[in-house]
Amino acid sequence: MKPAGPDIEISLWFYEDEYNACEIEVYCISALMMLFFSDKKSSQKLTMKRRNNAEAKKSGDKNKQKSEKPKPKEKGQSFCQVWTICMLLIGIHEISHTKGHCYVSLCLILFLGYLVLPLLLLIIPGLATKLIFLSFIRWPVFVDFHLPEQYNITATQNVYLTAEDGVNIGVWQVLPESLGHRFKGSSEENTGLFDEALGDDKPVVLYFHGNSGTRATYHRILLYKLLASMDVHVIAVDYRGFGDSGGIATADKIQHDMETVYRWAKERTKNSEVYIWGHSLGTGLSSVFTANLCKAGNCPSGLILESPFNNLLDEVAFHPFGAPWWIVPGYNSLIRYAFKEGAEYFQSDESIDKITCPIMILHAKDDVVVPYNLGRKLYEVGQEKRPKEAPTIKFVSFEAERQLGHKYIVRAPELSSIVRDFIKM
Repeated sequence: MKPAGPDIEISLWFYEDEYNACEIEVYCISALMMLFFSDKKSSQKLTMKRRNNAEAKKSGDKNKQKSEKPKPKEKGQSFCQVWTICMLLIGIHEISHTKGHCYVSLCLILFLGYLVLPLLLLIIPGLATKLIFLSFIRWPVFVDFHLPEQYNITATQNVYLTAEDGVNIGVWQVLPESLGHRFKGSSEENTGLFDEALGDDKPVVLYFHGNSGTRATYHRILLYKLLASMDVHVIAVDYRGFGDSGGIATADKIQHDMETVYRWAKERTKNSEVYIWGHSLGTGLSSVFTANLCKAGNCPSGLILESPFNNLLDEVAFHPFGAPWWIVPGYNSLIRYAFKEGAEYFQSDESIDKITCPIMILHAKDDVVVPYNLGRKLYEVGQEKRPKEAPTIKFVSFEAERQLGHKYIVRAPELSSIVRDFIKM
């Protein structure tokens, strides 16, 4: 199948001499063009479909409304992404083998990119959403989700749940340590054990991760294992667009994925307490989701927010990836405008007063991805806005010298006792 994007023909001249600056520019520019055109067309189609659906809904014509069922990625698009990476790697390799005049050209390209990149957020439909979720970044790259034991996690079942629009959502169900001895052979041979286990009155934690990676990412597995050692059930979720889940990651659709998982767990837990644990970007999603559950009278037993921000617009404005542009006049206003679409699904400070279950916030002071002060702001808003009869919010901070950062609060020896105290085990 022909890859999406323009027809770009590049000649590779394998001389013994060094490449010149022009050839290197061809590699770099062609890579950027392939990246731009491979995604622009599909994004425009999705934008047009949403616009048509909105107009149909506004006019009251239900026949015109169509559910958005994301199609699987085409082979051409995947080829295009591989081609992009190859071109960039070749360009970088050859830059390291050229003489000084090429560095001038490289600096010019970087400077132009420095000026243009923020504007691309306004020009390319869907680019802001991709940068929010980074679902295309997967580490480890090749994962067999059917074999979680390959990633040093045992007594775990791989499950696929179907969202309301037909998209498959990949889930790992991790058994408490006390049930691990009953797990024999493969997960397929223990289906009955997993189905029955959730009804044993032990606490259940639904884990909603942050951006990039999958449910098999290392620091996430460390948390599953810690919770399992505390005799807690863990349900680890890959939203649509992540891991082996289908569809395309969008904030509104991910709320439906979370509802699918929550309903599935509640149907099996009987009288067990169900807690929601969100990390990083997942804290915004979890806060909005939990607020909606509480408004519907279906509140979970508690909400744990690890490394949270107060709202998405403050997070993107102060994210370290944007640091090179902080000195650019008007950058703050531009970036907030670019990311405002869908931001309501990450507004923890607008949702926290509607959450009537206990809340615990965990944040390390040396977190450079989500600054500590944003988590503190969320706590202060909650203290101010929540009703007096609502349970108090617990805020737990971790000193910077411990170097736990954004991902490794799980390594704090006292975390298990902190969690036990919160869920009153």
